[in-house]
Amino acid sequence: MSAEVDLYLSTLPSPQRAALQALRAIVTTRLPDRLDVISDAMPGFRQPGPKGRRVAGYGAF
Repeated sequence: MSAEVDLYLSTLPSPQRAALQALRAIVTTRLPDRLDVISDAMPGFRQPGPKGRRVAGYGAF
């Protein structure tokens, strides 16, 4: 887990934080090798490796 993503989530109101934490947990179980990242000021997931492609991104709006 990424400390940057944890920080992003900690700043959100409770309902949004809970929804995004649930989404993060689902992706984590389905893609165990993914990397948690912050990209374009939003959390997301990348494939492992130096040039890992973004798998998904999410944010609270």
